[in-house]
Amino acid sequence: RIWVKDLESEERKRTTMLFSAKESLFKAFFSLYRHPLGFRDVELVWDSGRRCFVATLMVDVSAEFHQGMKVKVGCETQGRHVFSWVSL
Repeated sequence: RIWVKDLESEERKRTTMLFSAKESLFKAFFSLYRHPLGFRDVELVWDSGRRCFVATLMVDVSAEFHQGMKVKVGCETQGRHVFSWVSL
């Protein structure tokens, strides 16, 4: 939340980036493991040095992806468009 509201002129873009990154992660886990993630099952933090989100799993998804594990979620903008991706 702090990152989203940190720069008022970027709030809308950052909110969209956060939503897009979370959706990418949710869809990747569901398509591979048939495990639906809830809103609070993942915490995303923007890593400005790596220019990506770092997702921390708050629940176990599988033996391979367990609570506390971190996953990189790429996200970038081009004009009004937001592109996000995750590789599991």
